[in-house]
Amino acid sequence: MGTKSSYTNDILAGSGNLFTFRNANCETRIDTTHDKAGNEIKTLRIRNTQNVQTFNYKAVEGLYHTTGSGNNLLAELFSLPLDRVEPLNSYFEKYGFFIPISSESFETFSYHDLYSIIARIHALLNLIQELQKKIPDCNRLFRQTTRLQFTNPITISNEAGYTYKTCTHFLREKIESVNLNELHTPPQYMVEEQYGMPYAHVPDSMSPTGFIDISIDEFMDEYEPSRLSPYLRNLLASCFDCDHAHRRMIELYCHIENSLIMALKGNNFDILTKLQFSAQTDLNQETKYPDLKDRIIEAAKTTIKDELEYALRNIKPLYDSDTALGTWNIPDFLSALYFSIFYMRPDLQIFRLCASPYCNNYFTVTSTNSRKKYCCHECANYVSQRAYRSRKQQSNNKPE
Repeated sequence: MGTKSSYTNDILAGSGNLFTFRNANCETRIDTTHDKAGNEIKTLRIRNTQNVQTFNYKAVEGLYHTTGSGNNLLAELFSLPLDRVEPLNSYFEKYGFFIPISSESFETFSYHDLYSIIARIHALLNLIQELQKKIPDCNRLFRQTTRLQFTNPITISNEAGYTYKTCTHFLREKIESVNLNELHTPPQYMVEEQYGMPYAHVPDSMSPTGFIDISIDEFMDEYEPSRLSPYLRNLLASCFDCDHAHRRMIELYCHIENSLIMALKGNNFDILTKLQFSAQTDLNQETKYPDLKDRIIEAAKTTIKDELEYALRNIKPLYDSDTALGTWNIPDFLSALYFSIFYMRPDLQIFRLCASPYCNNYFTVTSTNSRKKYCCHECANYVSQRAYRSRKQQSNNKPE
């Protein structure tokens, strides 16, 4: 349900809100079935109610309910536990579903798909916030960038045919088209043979000479666990029709392959969403490539740009000639959540996990109040009381 009608202009005028969005509360059910092995499978059944509510986005405060508790909707979404589906149902009952659905009948959605979408939004926000630090952690940047670049795209659809699909990023899209049995290198970069095999002599700005030689036999050999799959190697040798930033991203992934533990066979990209580093690997300390940190930061920024532009592609500006005011037509709740990240000032607004080990809530703080560690007074008092009791117990146990 988008934001288009005169009421929006009335709300926006003089309010400081950058956009508003309307969505219907939902009614939910949980369907439980079992697979052949007896494992439990839970599925969401959901439909709209007739109660439509309004959400505003205001700088620093974020996206929030106009008449509700005032919670930041993104922070509340990230606070949902991953091991239980009931809290996600409650979230949809309060704020509405991710895409338009029927109010006449229940529609069915996979919890796995819904939590995958949430994890994707969270990875995007983590990237943005890591880049705002004085010294970004290259390991964290690279993990989250890789998660977004290679993760499986998710599609959810309603019964009326409305479809929402997450972004398929550049590296995944290109690798899916790679044929390992041949090099698609432009003729000007091909050399007749090297040791009896044709090879490519291609530009590579991370190599000391500015070029790298890639032979076809590299793609025919049995995969070695110490090396990244040859898909990126072939991409390095063939992809010259992309822009400068994406070409540099290809070079980055090819050159740090030996620092990674990946098992990419065929077109199975699932392992890349669980990227791990060897115990000896620390990209912050890597000295082989002088511009490695700059490249990782650039790849993160390019990924953020691609993710946001794709997610916001269906948001349209609307202009009311009678009131001489403009607004936005936002087609679904997911677009509104991404739009709130688009407008977010990461130098002013920080999402933070509560420091209490017994709380999973995220909350927002401003750069002027960045020392706040707990989501509420209850959590702060609880941790303080436990620390006090622990010190007292230790004092009582000391020998006289």
